[in-house]
Amino acid sequence: MRKWVITALIVFVLLGGAAGFVAYRIASQQPRSLVKQLLRGRGEPQQILMKLAVAREDAVGPIVDGVLNHQADPRMRVLLMQLLFRTYQNGQDPRIKQALLQAVTDPAAEVRQKAVLFFGSYSDPTDQLSVLPAIEDADPQVRLEAYRVFTVSQADITKALALEGVWEVMSDQQRDALVSTCADRMKTEPTDELRHAARSVVGRAVELACDRAMNAFQSGDMDGAERLFGQALALDPENQQAQILYVRYLLASGQTTRAMQLAEQYGAVLHIAHLTAPPVIDGDPTDAVWQEAFAGERFLNTRPDRWAPRPAMGRTALYAGHYEGKLYIAILGYESNLEKLVAWHKGRDEDNYLDDCVSIHLNPTNTQTRETDYNFIINSVGALTDTHQHDRKYDFTSECAAGRFPDRGYWACEFAIAVSQLDGASISPDSLWGISINRNRVGCGREYVSWWPHFGESLNYPRHSLAVFDDAEPIDPDNPPTPQ
Repeated sequence: MRKWVITALIVFVLLGGAAGFVAYRIASQQPRSLVKQLLRGRGEPQQILMKLAVAREDAVGPIVDGVLNHQADPRMRVLLMQLLFRTYQNGQDPRIKQALLQAVTDPAAEVRQKAVLFFGSYSDPTDQLSVLPAIEDADPQVRLEAYRVFTVSQADITKALALEGVWEVMSDQQRDALVSTCADRMKTEPTDELRHAARSVVGRAVELACDRAMNAFQSGDMDGAERLFGQALALDPENQQAQILYVRYLLASGQTTRAMQLAEQYGAVLHIAHLTAPPVIDGDPTDAVWQEAFAGERFLNTRPDRWAPRPAMGRTALYAGHYEGKLYIAILGYESNLEKLVAWHKGRDEDNYLDDCVSIHLNPTNTQTRETDYNFIINSVGALTDTHQHDRKYDFTSECAAGRFPDRGYWACEFAIAVSQLDGASISPDSLWGISINRNRVGCGREYVSWWPHFGESLNYPRHSLAVFDDAEPIDPDNPPTPQ
């Protein structure tokens, strides 16, 4: 009898222990317990977050409480907050939105910073307005993320669409306050990165004003166009997008003298020098005649941020000249290790724009459209892609060559073409071309730089700079040049 009692007790204890263990395991997998484990640094964070994401029970309450727990580790609260943002995209639980709004003014700077970042990454335009107060935040990293909400990577289509929305849903008062604050901050922020970020917000407003100005011009409202361009340039007098668009507006409206005066003042004119002899196109730009050419190294980057240019990280040198109806261009790309240059494409009209390369856009009629654009892309082994109207079926009779010079620290390309091939274009004292000279760094860097920033892709023709031919010979109307 005693054995049975003892056995029964043992079984009871074991069953009770098993039941208790099961109950404990079940309780430990409940959302509130999982949140506590995360905040206390127990367990693998990603596994806990995955369990919370698929929990059948109400996880919103415990997650919200965790995000708002100011005593807990900010890093763990940020993880919970990111989960809330992702969840909020698929639901409309008011507790989530309230918690996210509070996170923008959280006592912990790290939480505020990530809250602003997540609003820019996951939220719709109306909710993105919630980060406007963060522009005035005392923490520089929070301000940086707030600036970025109102600017965007050109390559990020999703955020680009969101950007259009957030500017559209702002009231005039909100937009004016944002731009005014950023116009001050682009001069007073303590670092270059912050000043550039603030200037990018202003650059977005500049583009909006320029777009409205061009629309006014096209509708015949000249006074409105002048006023809007004036507003754009007042926001940032050094904004090169406003400068070149204003110059092009003046050209289109027949104000050529004023347009060229301003273009020269802005530095938007590439003066292609008259050479006394033709350079040899062999990829080695050391011919003495190149010393007579235009020379410049002022390359800028407007990608990935299209609203304000940055100085190029890599050094690039440009030389341009003309001789007897031919255009000559040499470009030097400086690199610390030329062995890293990328040149996957070796044939004519291949995708060499994916390599370390240079790109030359010529628009002899300066009409700012793809129909009059000629593009020549040359990579670091001299492979050429030439297009007209963005079509590779055109093969022009040009000269190009590239070379690598480790002892000089650069690779170089040389290019020459008789301009009469470009729909009968000519070089004369009256020639005014659109031009864009670009370099793509792939193996040794990640940047796409231009002699004049084009604020987006290189096909952004209205933002290309101008080119004139110095000391060009007048064209004899009775004996015009013929295509060569």
